[in-house]
Amino acid sequence: SALCTPTLLITGEQDSKYTQMGDRITSIVNSNTGQKTVEHRVLPAGHAPHFENPEATAHTINQFVKTTIG
Repeated sequence: SALCTPTLLITGEQDSKYTQMGDRITSIVNSNTGQKTVEHRVLPAGHAPHFENPEATAHTINQFVKTTIG
């Protein structure tokens, strides 16, 4: 079954492994659904953006919710 729920992936720019995985997941899911179901945001942080850059993480989540829910 396809992923239909809008999904936000957040990774840190210094964590190349998970940033690459986020890009790949976004590409695969969006290709399979034909929609922009998954959004991937890369923040100035390492492996744990929610700890290392909580303000940017909160802002990113708030913007996603506002644009997704309205």
